[in-house]
Amino acid sequence: MARRRYQDGCVYRRGDVWVGRWREDEVDAEGKIRRRLKSETWKVAEYPTKRLVQRELKRKLAEVNARSYRAKPQTNFEVFAKKWETTVLPNFKSSNQPPMRGQLRKHLVPALGSIALANLTGEPLQVFVSNCKLSPKTIKNLVATLSIMWNTAKAWRLVEHDPSQGLKLPEQNPEEARCFAADEIRRIIEEANEPYRTLYWIAGETGIRMGELCGLKWDNINLDRGIVQIKQSSWRGELGTPKSKKGIRAFAISPGLWAALAEKRSTDPVTDSGLVFHTSNDTPWDGDTTRKRKLHPLCDRLGIARGGFNAFRHGNATIMDQVSVPTKVRQDRLGHADIETTNRYTHLVSEDDKRAAAELERVIVGPKQVQVPTHTWQIRAGNA
Repeated sequence: MARRRYQDGCVYRRGDVWVGRWREDEVDAEGKIRRRLKSETWKVAEYPTKRLVQRELKRKLAEVNARSYRAKPQTNFEVFAKKWETTVLPNFKSSNQPPMRGQLRKHLVPALGSIALANLTGEPLQVFVSNCKLSPKTIKNLVATLSIMWNTAKAWRLVEHDPSQGLKLPEQNPEEARCFAADEIRRIIEEANEPYRTLYWIAGETGIRMGELCGLKWDNINLDRGIVQIKQSSWRGELGTPKSKKGIRAFAISPGLWAALAEKRSTDPVTDSGLVFHTSNDTPWDGDTTRKRKLHPLCDRLGIARGGFNAFRHGNATIMDQVSVPTKVRQDRLGHADIETTNRYTHLVSEDDKRAAAELERVIVGPKQVQVPTHTWQIRAGNA
């Protein structure tokens, strides 16, 4: 239904705010078009004259007055969320669907479900974020999921505004991720039995993700040239595309790992799946099961603090930085689209930083010899 008539709306002052009012068509739950009275407020401190507010209202009414204007369905967030979950969510990766579905059912729909999409503006969303008792990282993930859903709502022409604009999220205090040191990776590889020895070796040398390890196929390994390609990833026994936005990536492996993989290939039976690491049913390994049943017990036996396969990944990034591997090479091998992500995987003080500290000491203190301490100082409360 096109607009009934051109309208300028009306503006009047109420205390310290200006109130703008206009009429807009909406489609109700029964599919009937209803004419609704709408309003919005502007602070007098920001808009001191009536003319300024009338200009803002005119911009807002441009869509309503356009010849292409059509009445919008008036639906609440719960109805939209159910439709989005059945029509859009199945197109996401299998690994992303369960957490996003849980976010909807446990948090977003219970808190925002009764609010009409048109009324879900910055204020109710900020109230939801401020009252949420979850961790800052979880809240950030909830808002990210809501933003993805909101893009769909815009594409379906259900809304025009963006409720997350100007949203203030709680500050995050990121914990230091577990990072296997070079000697820890070496000990894990030396003490592991096959096929886990080769698995840990690949993880430590290449830094590929556990899902990519479980989805690795013999067709992805060029044993003539010593090159590994990452083309797919596995999650709960299902093969899919890798997490990396860089798509398929390839990199070289060391002569030792090259030989170990060649030996494994010569002794492994040929399976239909072509997987390097597979179960007796020829399905991909499960990363969580391997970590809990194999890697953690081995760490306990060696006296190494437990870490998951991401600890190999962080360790790999740190070692590459330590041996001065170019940043672009590190980024490509790890499959990071953003160089800042690669930098966050480095867990050491660089040699350049150490040289800078020594040079600062030479200038400030002088070129005298200082014995480097060999013990660790423990600062007690009150002595700092």
